[in-house]
Amino acid sequence: MIPVSVTNDHKPDRPEERKRIIAYGGHIGCRQVLVHQPGKGPVTMPVGPCRVWYQHRGETLGLAMSRSLGDVIVHRSGVTSDPEIIEHVIVDDDEFLIIATDGVFDVIDNQTAVQIVSNAIHTFNNNNTSSEKSSSLSTKKFVEAANALTRFARGRWEKMSPMIDDITCIVINLKKDK
Repeated sequence: MIPVSVTNDHKPDRPEERKRIIAYGGHIGCRQVLVHQPGKGPVTMPVGPCRVWYQHRGETLGLAMSRSLGDVIVHRSGVTSDPEIIEHVIVDDDEFLIIATDGVFDVIDNQTAVQIVSNAIHTFNNNNTSSEKSSSLSTKKFVEAANALTRFARGRWEKMSPMIDDITCIVINLKKDK
């Protein structure tokens, strides 16, 4: 199964996003941590994702995305709510659509996400012996697939960071169940 990406990540370090933010006078960078390196002394190392930095009520805050429906305070620094439109014609080979937050896609690549969802659907189909209506079963298997993907993402976050980003996902069936 081959994933087809139908979105672009709205990250401030993407060249076209960076250009817009800088044009608005925004500041882009990563958090920095001071570490001691033998023979070199203290050096700063980037930590976490690139962010758009802004001032609010005397505090310096950072937003790790370049487009946002909310966060209006940072719009004057070049963050925009303007959508980026990508069209994709659904073909017979398209089985499902994964819509998920960066909390999923920052720790799982597209191929892995498709494999997790596909495996969850296959497992659900193999384990299902219910006599429920097929539309109800179809809904359940796609909910289970989304849950499998979010559980996997949470596990990845727990292994790599004391913080866990927002993890939201839905999986939409693009096939008519037979």
